[in-house]
Amino acid sequence: MAVDNHKSNGGNHWLVGANVGLMIGLAIVLVAALQFAGYHWSSRVDLTSTGINSLTPATTSMLRDLDTPVKLVSLYFKTDIEDEDQNRYRSAVNDLIGLYRSTNRGKIKTEEINPLQDHDKRKELFTELTKLPKFKDEAAGHIAAVDNFRENVLPLVNEVISGELQRLGAFTALEGQDDRLIGQVRQMYTQAQEDLEQASIEISDAMSSEVPLYSGATASIRQLGSDIQRMLNNVISVGEQIAANPQGFSPAVAGYFQEASDRYSALLQALQAQQTSIEALGTLSFDDVVRDLRGDTNNALLVMTDKGAKVVPFRTIWPLIDPRMPNGGFKDRKFQGEQKVTSAILQLTEDKKPAVIFVRYGGTPLLTGGFMPGQPQPTYRQMMTNLEDVNFTVHEWDLAESDTAPEIDPEPSRKIFVVMRPMPSTPQMPGQPPQTPPFTPQKLEALKTAMGENPRAIFVAGFMPSMGGMASPYEYNDYLRETWGIDAPGDTVLLFAEEYEPQKFRFQRNPLDIQEVRFGDNVLAEGLSTMRTTFPLVSPLSLIEKAPEGVTTDKLLWAPQRPGLWAVKDVSYYVKQQTNEYIVRNPEDRTGDFMIGATASKGDDKGKIVVIASSEFASDRVALASEMALTSQGVTIRPRNPGNAALFINSLHWLNDNIKWMNLGSPIDTTTLAVDEGSASMKFVWVLCVLILPGLAACGGVFVWMVRRR
Repeated sequence: MAVDNHKSNGGNHWLVGANVGLMIGLAIVLVAALQFAGYHWSSRVDLTSTGINSLTPATTSMLRDLDTPVKLVSLYFKTDIEDEDQNRYRSAVNDLIGLYRSTNRGKIKTEEINPLQDHDKRKELFTELTKLPKFKDEAAGHIAAVDNFRENVLPLVNEVISGELQRLGAFTALEGQDDRLIGQVRQMYTQAQEDLEQASIEISDAMSSEVPLYSGATASIRQLGSDIQRMLNNVISVGEQIAANPQGFSPAVAGYFQEASDRYSALLQALQAQQTSIEALGTLSFDDVVRDLRGDTNNALLVMTDKGAKVVPFRTIWPLIDPRMPNGGFKDRKFQGEQKVTSAILQLTEDKKPAVIFVRYGGTPLLTGGFMPGQPQPTYRQMMTNLEDVNFTVHEWDLAESDTAPEIDPEPSRKIFVVMRPMPSTPQMPGQPPQTPPFTPQKLEALKTAMGENPRAIFVAGFMPSMGGMASPYEYNDYLRETWGIDAPGDTVLLFAEEYEPQKFRFQRNPLDIQEVRFGDNVLAEGLSTMRTTFPLVSPLSLIEKAPEGVTTDKLLWAPQRPGLWAVKDVSYYVKQQTNEYIVRNPEDRTGDFMIGATASKGDDKGKIVVIASSEFASDRVALASEMALTSQGVTIRPRNPGNAALFINSLHWLNDNIKWMNLGSPIDTTTLAVDEGSASMKFVWVLCVLILPGLAACGGVFVWMVRRR
């Protein structure tokens, strides 16, 4: 029995050991499999209702469609004595680039470099940048200019200066003005020789530094060449003056100056050719990259592809809420990481860009100007920046000044026109001619010619007052009716008043701003119904009963019928009632649903347009206005009308046949961090915790029990 018990106990020990080994093996296999799956098929679930831990769907779509590898390098510094804000900046950026990498691990690579400590990594990064094709091609002209200076121009300059100093040294026993003039020239050439040696050292340092400063070298050459040309021409000018009045100068001194033109001729030609070639080089985008990366505490984020690179500086990712606080901390800044990083990736991966051409007729510029006191501010300057962020180039055309659209170089992938209402031709002062000539059919033909047979355009219609406050007819309405089936007469303006008693109204806010709107089942309107919008100066439009052949029209947005919403022909009727206790509606003014936006298309690649009957809906003043709001995290700054900017930019994407980029990089309103309990993601977590994980544990337990029974 003792032997039998010994054998039995030995068998049990072996079985227990085998079970333990099997479980360890299974655990290792499971962990390895999960690690492999997590690396190659990583997925994250955002449980916040605002999506603060997610990229927007448009950015996600863009990243998944990448066919070019992209590298994101964070150079946010880290020290042992840094403040809390720096850790917040760095963590937010690193979390963001982590989201980019998890979206497409095959194409997105990330790296973190602490510029204060990782000196070797930083040096390798600069070396990698200099080898990129974009920068190599740009630098080729600058390198050639430096080589030409060293091999051809510099020896000639040294030869001339050395020769001049020898000639000047041969003058002895001079008196009077001969002595003074030769002494000044000798000092000038001696100083020029010293400047030449110093400039040569600076050029060599610029070309051989850790990060070659090519344009810095060519700038030094250009300045040096300009100084030498001026010096030589001054000597030649003295010779011309002496030739005109030789009295008081010795023949030897006079001959020195009068023969200078022949002695300097070859050098002056070489210097002028050098200056011309350098001026044609232009600026290096590589310099912008180096400028933003050189500082150890710049907090830069670098986006790289196999062709080029772009720095997303701290000032663009973390702009100040109030620009008047230049030293604002974390709480004084807003995070625009996704917009700017996505923009940089687009600009590096898209070879051709669509062009947006703002068309005005008279008036002040829409995109530039306003820098001097008293100048009107451009209406779309900030919107231009937003459009450039999503890979459009932006241009302006004053149809009153020119019948041809501006030339765009390089040629864009598509031209999209944003057609504003012509400015009225009324004189500013009685008896004076109008500043802008009347809009004519010839100008309409010029616009149609520029848009081509398959136009892509947004027509910004809306209210434009004429003399006496009456709404003026829309200049492009005949074209829209006959070609696209959209009627935008422009002869009324929407007015909103609050009804406090039946048929008695008061103006509680700006009566020309329409805020309560509805969006139709249109791809442009996706997601806009949850965003705040404002449409000022609306002159409603409609769809004609039978659209032109081949044209499909669609209702985009409208203001629903309600008391106090009227289409008014004469605003002055209500202005006169402002002092009354209440106002009443003019019986001639219409009520009902009023269409504000519509689309029309002619089929695939045969042209399509968007018409928005609000003359300022996309302006900086309205679409990009900000406001302070009290949230669970405290007071924050948020967009006042985010739906306006989204509608405008999405319309451009739709006109560019690129709806997958709608809302690309648009900011998320992070006013709360509440978990959305009814969301699909929350249900998934519930199922995972309550059913899947316990089920896996139960299956593992049953398997172990069965093995132990054997």
